[in-house]
Amino acid sequence: MQPKIMITNGGPHPAEKWAELSASEIIVIAEGADSDSARAGRRLELKFIDIFEEYHKQVQAAERAHLDADGDGRLESPLDGKEHDPEEVVAACVEAAKGTPFEAHFLREDVQNRIRTVATHHAALSMDVERSWHADRSDSEAAQTWKKDRTELGLGLAHKTLVEQAEAKTVKEPVAPPTK
Repeated sequence: MQPKIMITNGGPHPAEKWAELSASEIIVIAEGADSDSARAGRRLELKFIDIFEEYHKQVQAAERAHLDADGDGRLESPLDGKEHDPEEVVAACVEAAKGTPFEAHFLREDVQNRIRTVATHHAALSMDVERSWHADRSDSEAAQTWKKDRTELGLGLAHKTLVEQAEAKTVKEPVAPPTK
């Protein structure tokens, strides 16, 4: 998978961009895919973007509320994307795949675990961006220290920690197939 970088001109990324990134890490259309499969994959990806956009809006709203309530104290809280339960996202993705050529694929436990991992990992990254935006706008000593420590730690290690946290906390049982 090709690395992706999201860039803004100041401020956090919109929920729509997080949603596009999340969906693109789940729906990957192979270069040689036949046109019918590719079209079906693109249609499903658009549904996933809608699903993830609502999830990311909730993540951002919750993190902003924490920052409003706790201020700089929130900066030291663990980045735990699991604060935002991915089970509704998993269930919605499984539901969206019904009736598509990919229905059976999204009933697989490993695929559902991938959705959980992407959701919680991106939630943690989004939380981190919200905190960074908060610290960028603050002149407090705590915020400046947080930014300095983060820079010295390096984003690579911070990213690795986020991935490890997400993967360690997201493996669950698959959503049960619908009963007929």
